[in-house]
Amino acid sequence: CLESNSTLTKLNLSDNSIGDKAALYIGRALASNSTLLKLKLMATNIGDVGIKHIAKGLTVNTTLLDLNLKGGEFGDFGAKYLSQA
Repeated sequence: CLESNSTLTKLNLSDNSIGDKAALYIGRALASNSTLLKLKLMATNIGDVGIKHIAKGLTVNTTLLDLNLKGGEFGDFGAKYLSQA
């Protein structure tokens, strides 16, 4: 749904244990979504693998301005993926 959404500009999924599997779908959605400006993923149990998927989506996303991952479960590898996005 987020992939084809044309009206949603803010999404807050914080404090939900969505984990790496959901991050795969978030990454895919980020790759094709052109309206989302703000995404909050604080305390969502997303680890390095999930961050890799999100970072992949960010490499082609041109509209997201604010991504909050405070309290994330990812480590140095996840940070590296994000820095390359």
